[in-house]
Amino acid sequence: MDSQTRDKVKKLLEDACKERGLTFVEAKFVPNGERGKTLQVFIDHDYAITREEIQAYTDKVSPLLDSVKGRDDSYRLDISSGGSRRKIPFSDFPKLINRYLDVKLKKDGSLHTRKLREVNGGKAKFLYFVKGAKKKRELSEDERQEVHRGYKA
Repeated sequence: MDSQTRDKVKKLLEDACKERGLTFVEAKFVPNGERGKTLQVFIDHDYAITREEIQAYTDKVSPLLDSVKGRDDSYRLDISSGGSRRKIPFSDFPKLINRYLDVKLKKDGSLHTRKLREVNGGKAKFLYFVKGAKKKRELSEDERQEVHRGYKA
């Protein structure tokens, strides 16, 4: 797929997300994927997209992608949640209270999985455990490098 065709495909995917109230996270074409050529599309809906929303989006874009001129290759379409791939802006933190987030710190680049407890006045309060002991940490917006959805095992 040439770059002009990729741009058309990306625009089509973004527009379909907007129509459905979804967030377009990323799309990438993997020419040598595990199962051959693959178009990977990552979408989200308020950090909690459902399988039904993904299926409805797939049903919408699949025939549209087939009609794109210049797309002469066959490929596998893989649409999934962009949850852990999506960078979370500080402005969205209130939507994620009581959820685990992976926080990468600016000062040393270290990555920490912490439960977001509160957001107030440009600061976020987190809860985490070290060797079974409960710890609390407050971080300002400028102390973090990037934040993604985290998962506690």
